[in-house]
Amino acid sequence: MALSAVPVMLRHDFDGQGGVVAPASLRAQWHTVIEAGRIAGTADAAAITNPLTEITDAKSRIFRKHRGTLVAARILHQGTGTLTSPDVVLFGRNSAVAGCGWRRLYNVATTPYYAVSLTVVAVSDITETFSGSPGSATNPYGVTQGSYQASDVTKDQVWDCMECDEFLFGIQTSFNATTGTEATAVVQACCF
Repeated sequence: MALSAVPVMLRHDFDGQGGVVAPASLRAQWHTVIEAGRIAGTADAAAITNPLTEITDAKSRIFRKHRGTLVAARILHQGTGTLTSPDVVLFGRNSAVAGCGWRRLYNVATTPYYAVSLTVVAVSDITETFSGSPGSATNPYGVTQGSYQASDVTKDQVWDCMECDEFLFGIQTSFNATTGTEATAVVQACCF
């Protein structure tokens, strides 16, 4: 078989605002994308392949990015004792393309994978304290007041957006703690 002598031109794509899409690093705020009472206890499915039929709880929220090329995720929790880290899968789609369905995204780790653990380690997770009502200036994250452990974010918990602007996390393994409070745990994401 002979190779074609005609090269294929790979064009740049443009975002909905007419600007060139390019890698950038932005300051980003964490936003709750799986609300309290959802990440602990019950998984969506052991191996999620169809988010439309398997991710059905209203506390799992579709979120959109404004700018950025990467999505990072973490868990905020008040669990103690023996902890089970939740495994999540990130799905993305391009809302500007008619008929563009959800697709599973891979993380940016050295060995990319789609089912990612939001690793919780009670002795090394950092503590964040929130005061004020959820959504207020002193507590913009939408969590119940109190002190939370925040999981570390490594390349394992970061995904490339590809061309997607809408995202949805599914839970394949739920978060569990032998002591402390499981029900207040949330999953947060940011785009940067």
